[in-house]
Amino acid sequence: DTFSQPPCTLVQPSMQLDRQDATVPNF
Repeated sequence: DTFSQPPCTLVQPSMQLDRQDATVPNF
């Protein structure tokens, strides 16, 4: 449960950065 929360917060910011870079898709 504790591990599930941290990744979620990191996933959101990552998506924004990915869209800006548009070079390194995490998906």
